[in-house]
Amino acid sequence: MAVKRYVPTGGGVPTNVLLGPVLATIDDLNALRHILAKADSLRESDVRIYCHKTSIEIDTFEDLKALKPIERADVLLVARSCRVTLSLHGGSEVFGAPATCFAIREWAANRRTRRVSPERIRKNRRLLAVLILSLTIPMIYLALQPTNSGYPLLKQFGAMFIFLALALVATMLNNLRDHDQTIIVPKSLSEYENERQERRHRRATLGATAGAAILAAAVAIAAAILKR
Repeated sequence: MAVKRYVPTGGGVPTNVLLGPVLATIDDLNALRHILAKADSLRESDVRIYCHKTSIEIDTFEDLKALKPIERADVLLVARSCRVTLSLHGGSEVFGAPATCFAIREWAANRRTRRVSPERIRKNRRLLAVLILSLTIPMIYLALQPTNSGYPLLKQFGAMFIFLALALVATMLNNLRDHDQTIIVPKSLSEYENERQERRHRRATLGATAGAAILAAAVAIAAAILKR
């Protein structure tokens, strides 16, 4: 049996540097590969790229477009003096020669992000739907009952609804926290910027529509309650 460990070359004692939350497009990843190749006097093609816990090796970052989201959730770049790990699940880091590690830390610092990954956004949307239902159902129940007849039942289950709502809100806030994740965007920088502008416009339109619908529903429920 033999155990082989990655031993970086280059001057100085190998160091480990955390990179923090980063958003990296294909252009950003190409820039990172260039830093590694230049530090070791290599061709960029000699810097190896692995994905999906090293089970997939790709030649260029354009190949990320052909991978599933789960397969490109982590990317590993390996050169002689450094090894860079980028992960959606946190713990992105660089290990190797100090000079190269600090250059890569500067690369990461210029790409800091507060953006939440699409996976966590989808989780929060599902939780938001459950939260809206947990608050809407009691209101509709009260509106449909004769005057004051629904309040005893509401008192019995009101605490449960409040606890559920608080638990859902706490979970949603936790999903939005900085989890030191790296978001890999399989697009060029220009494609990503154009998509972000379109997303902002679409979000503003949907927000205005949803706000108007919620206001109308609240007014209708309040009117129904006041008529009783």
